Amino acid sequence: MGEATKGPWELQTTAKHTVQAFTRGHWHEISSPDYADPIAEVYDTDDTFGSESLANARLIAASPDLLEALEECLREHGGFTIKGECERKARAAIAKARGEVA
Repeated sequence: MGEATKGPWELQTTAKHTVQAFTRGHWHEISSPDYADPIAEVYDTDDTFGSESLANARLIAASPDLLEALEECLREHGGFTIKGECERKARAAIAKARGEVA
């Protein structure tokens, strides 16, 4: 798998009516200052600008920071390391983010 677009990513919330069949509503765009095109777009299925799609867009936008923080947590700091189930979950999440088998 190739490397992901480097963060930080930004969330831009925009009202837009699309011309796609069965879709007319608002969308949230996730972009990087390094690229002209959006990294991802999260659409609402109605005109209410739903909190769930906004929460999903925020999570996507935060993913480079979350991955970096999780990797940093797994490194040894001051003699402390993460072990057990917490370590297993962290390594599995990192592998999933990188498209690797956990």
